Amino acid sequence: MPSARRPRHPTTAKFRSKPVKLAPNFYVLNGQGGAIGVLTGPAGVLMVDSQFAPLTEKIVAAVKQVSSTPIKFPH
Repeated sequence: MPSARRPRHPTTAKFRSKPVKLAPNFYVLNGQGGAIGVLTGPAGVLMVDSQFAPLTEKIVAAVKQVSSTPIKFPH
């Protein structure tokens, strides 16, 4: 009989995070299972992410609250 265990990762629907300013142009997004460092500047946004991929859209929306410059993904 399969066990009714909870999912390993929290659902993305519950993710809520407001940017917290730690220093000029540096913010943290605290969320489920970790924190994301966000450094904004004229060339773009640098994120150090300890979250997981299913939250990408919600993380990007939170980052747009502090910067309109593009988030660049290396190839």
